Amino acid sequence: MHVFSDHGRASVKCQRRLGLLITLFLCSGAAACSDDEAPAPRPDDPNDPNEASFLITNRVRTPDTRAVFLSLVDRLELGQLDISESLEVSGVSRGFAFGDFVFTADGESGFITRYIARDGQLVPDTLEDGSPARVGFGNLAIDSFTSAFGFISAEKAYYIDTLSGQDQVVVWNPTEMAILSDFDVPELSREAFPSTTSSNVLAIDGFVVVALSFANLGLARSASPSATLAIFDANEDRLVRIIDDERGIGASSRFIDNGAVYVVADGSGGVTELFSTNENVPPPCLLRWIPGESAFDPDYYVNLREEVDVPFVSGVLGNNNGAFVTQGYTSDVDPNTLTDFGELIDDNLWQWFVVDLQTLDSTLIDTIPPGGISSTGWVVDERFTVPAFDDSQGQSPLFQIEGNGAPELF
Repeated sequence: MHVFSDHGRASVKCQRRLGLLITLFLCSGAAACSDDEAPAPRPDDPNDPNEASFLITNRVRTPDTRAVFLSLVDRLELGQLDISESLEVSGVSRGFAFGDFVFTADGESGFITRYIARDGQLVPDTLEDGSPARVGFGNLAIDSFTSAFGFISAEKAYYIDTLSGQDQVVVWNPTEMAILSDFDVPELSREAFPSTTSSNVLAIDGFVVVALSFANLGLARSASPSATLAIFDANEDRLVRIIDDERGIGASSRFIDNGAVYVVADGSGGVTELFSTNENVPPPCLLRWIPGESAFDPDYYVNLREEVDVPFVSGVLGNNNGAFVTQGYTSDVDPNTLTDFGELIDDNLWQWFVVDLQTLDSTLIDTIPPGGISSTGWVVDERFTVPAFDDSQGQSPLFQIEGNGAPELF
């Protein structure tokens, strides 16, 4: 199940209201929606691997309500998505996919439930004994699923819980839908920075890698003065080490290229220095970790702001044939005149750049209009697929980057 795919140019406008976040997956029995390779389809899988459809997950937040809606559609067409037949998961919840399955993590019930696609609908899956395919996390004092998920294989997955106050790792089996073990990792938080966030995990060479960003919510968007990786042994299910590097702060994303893990240390989207109480905030940078090493590569450091030649950069999506994409601040508005972090997120101040990982040459994709900061993006059919959120129109058209051009998808 790849994250979003389209071989032609569709003409759908995605409406974004009340904090709506739209994520697209291409459902197919032969692929997987994760950073890892997909397991082979089950012999008794009810889906035809040659029949593809789109799974759209909508995360909705209002002052009184939070929910995730999951919808299956056969094709992308002009118009608005009808969610009246969608699967709704209430509370601080998640919807994600791996292999031939869709999973929901229900923050209200504390259950992860597995679904399959049948006749255009998501229906609850069952185990071999006919019981519901779900597993409960409630007895582990987890009241939401907002931390990092990672699938190691069809028989093992991690939930790295850094936000419930437990600082624990839960190991579970997505095939048998059972908890295998859990263990405390007090190193996941620090006294000065008790609240942590983490990206989804990577599995590489027998390690589970998660990028951590520490923040003290009482100190006006402050962040710990380091980029941090937590390294776990995927076979023994234990913490191997915590790796820090003071050349960057807030490890927000990561990707793999030629057996190395590249970590983006950009601290709150690369604009921490505008709103942080910290002094001498390092610029957004790219660091590298070689599996088995006890530290980041001391000889590798990329100042993203200098290479892209913009005042700020935010996030990185990669890797695609030795390149990655990032958003750069290209507006003529002096960023020092902005007083609110939200102005940087929603205003049309940012544009997409493609950067060659080896030469570090950057190319502005000027056919994509300026938009707000995006936290999502995909690599599909060896093309970057990215949104350009327009706050004035309340829409998020998607674009696929082909060379130096970017045809609009919908």
